[in-house]
Amino acid sequence: MLSNHITINTLTKNDDQQFKHINHLNSIHLNFRFMCDWSECHKQFTAKQYLNDHKKYVHLKDKTFTCNEENCGKILPTKVRLNRHKVIH
Repeated sequence: MLSNHITINTLTKNDDQQFKHINHLNSIHLNFRFMCDWSECHKQFTAKQYLNDHKKYVHLKDKTFTCNEENCGKILPTKVRLNRHKVIH
């Protein structure tokens, strides 16, 4: 991992604006990326959490959110994607 990036270890969940700002600085101005090391994937992400989510949902197939609409039952990896999916009903 490169040492010329700004870390977000000290931020709390309430620091969303700071997280977005630091993510912006790292990804746009410092061109820092977190790369997936999964077998021949090598996708790049602007935040470590995005990389962790990617590994969990894409490579480990950890999908935990189920649509409760009648006759659907689709399983999605994140609450955001579930909410986005529910718009079709």
